[in-house]
Amino acid sequence: MRVEGGVVRVGGRVLSVAAGAAGAGDALLHVRPHAVTLHPVGEGELTGSVTAVRRVGRLRRVDIRLDETGTEIEADDPGRSLEIGRKTGLSIERGRVFSV
Repeated sequence: MRVEGGVVRVGGRVLSVAAGAAGAGDALLHVRPHAVTLHPVGEGELTGSVTAVRRVGRLRRVDIRLDETGTEIEADDPGRSLEIGRKTGLSIERGRVFSV
């Protein structure tokens, strides 16, 4: 992930997450699972494949490997529709960007 011109980019795609005080260059993005919104494939800012599904209390949580970077992130699956191997679109609603 990179910050360029105050914009956060992942694999060439622009995210709606604010860069905050992070300077230009390589960066890390901390995202909580509830700040990730899942979409049908072709919608959202990023795409990925589900690598794991598990329960966390009453929640159903999925691990998603991003197509753009290979990075894995966690997301809550309120629709309970995702299975391992399934592709999904996703958007990151909130996060914190750190310069590296």
